[in-house]
Amino acid sequence: HGRGQAETEKVRLSLWWYSKAIGGLAFLYGTDVVDDITLNSVFRPCEGLMGQAFAENQMYNLRDAPKSIYFKRHRPKVAYRGLLLVPVRDRGARVMAMLSIDRSGKRVFDATAESVGWALSDLVALASTHPLVTKLMPQYRRND
Repeated sequence: HGRGQAETEKVRLSLWWYSKAIGGLAFLYGTDVVDDITLNSVFRPCEGLMGQAFAENQMYNLRDAPKSIYFKRHRPKVAYRGLLLVPVRDRGARVMAMLSIDRSGKRVFDATAESVGWALSDLVALASTHPLVTKLMPQYRRND
């Protein structure tokens, strides 16, 4: 490609919510095409990168996620390489969900993207306490 003709990078944002009933993180929302594989996926604590970041209550920012020893493959072809995983924490700093931001390019997300990830995480945590959310989605209430 010449200057100014950079290849368009695909970015996907997903929200995975912890459910005590299923014992792991289940898919709740995504900006990309949602298929049966994604809808039926569950990440248990310490399982895959998602479960590892959940268990450690830490942000993961990986240049090439499929190269990680913790990577769990759901599909034959990996469309996304760079991965930013951000814990969604309740007021007690306990992880209740994970934000997953994937990019098709093999690059880490910069500090600005990390800051935006934390801001989105805080907004999701705040929204989850709204009475309308807990009424419409009782399965995603805090698991005490």
